[in-house]
Amino acid sequence: GVNPKDAPAFDMIRASVNLVVASTLIALGTSLKLPLSTTYVTFMVAMATSLSDRAWGKDSAVYRVTGVFVVIAGWFLTALTAFVIAGVFASVLKVTGPIGTIILVGLAVFSVIRTQVLFRRREKRKFAEISLGALEEKITPDNLVSHCSVKVNSILVIIPDYLQKTYEALMQYSLRDLKKINQQIAELNDDIRHEKISFPQKIQKFPEDFIDTGSYYIQVLDYLKEVGNCMTFIVKPSLDHVDNNHQELTPAQHEELAQLSKDIAEYYSEIIVRLKGDGVNDSEKIRQMEHILVELIGKFKKRQIKRIKTGESKTRNSMLYLAILEETKKLVIYTHSVIKALDELLRSRP
Repeated sequence: GVNPKDAPAFDMIRASVNLVVASTLIALGTSLKLPLSTTYVTFMVAMATSLSDRAWGKDSAVYRVTGVFVVIAGWFLTALTAFVIAGVFASVLKVTGPIGTIILVGLAVFSVIRTQVLFRRREKRKFAEISLGALEEKITPDNLVSHCSVKVNSILVIIPDYLQKTYEALMQYSLRDLKKINQQIAELNDDIRHEKISFPQKIQKFPEDFIDTGSYYIQVLDYLKEVGNCMTFIVKPSLDHVDNNHQELTPAQHEELAQLSKDIAEYYSEIIVRLKGDGVNDSEKIRQMEHILVELIGKFKKRQIKRIKTGESKTRNSMLYLAILEETKKLVIYTHSVIKALDELLRSRP
């Protein structure tokens, strides 16, 4: 082992420089009666001394520089916001008197309660992430494939539900529901991204004969990421469309989306049945259902083009609907790709 006395002293050196330089600058600025922020000075000194141990590599330098600008801009913005809000509050109190006082106190109470609710949600999410990390540490070569199957199953089960809710919210022109679904899709994508980022740590201690298995595992995650992206590109444009009060979907488009939602639900149901069973996941029935869905989406695209020519659909309505159809087609194809990659993963087990 390494003798603690022989360990590099970079951290001690950096800490000493941070303490001396920051305190000297703060003392100098205070003696000259200059307006300064102790937090700002300490932060900038720490960022500069981190250069000594090459913490600013190619992979992190851009984020560190961006972080510096964000922090500085945040301080200026906070000061400006405090200045404006204080002026507004003072003006309201002067003009409205006791009534304004009651309203502002109510807003303050509401703000405190809302902050507590958001804090609790954040803590629950953090606890869930910690629990997930603890679970992932237990992944071994023996259960990697089963873990991947469970992950795929958990994601593909909710995709048709999210898609159906998106279609319904768009048909009902419900901004509130679309915002909720958009948040759920963002959380789903974060889950997939976390799974992919944590993969290198999972396989560091795996034997050499698991290289092919790891390759297929990455392929499954890549296709899952594409599935999540397709959902994002369906929900986000729909949300923007409704938020900007563009033309609602026509009855014909309602009917087509309802049929598409039903057929896709059946497609995913067949996939989930195959996932829960034994043996090969990629079946001839799944391939046929994929082919039928792609042809159906192509038929709906042609109908929409005819509606454009007759003037039934306006430009933004047509752009949104065609984009939804295209992303839905990609969603179907990438979902089948997930199944094929998972099938290869199952076959590659040593």
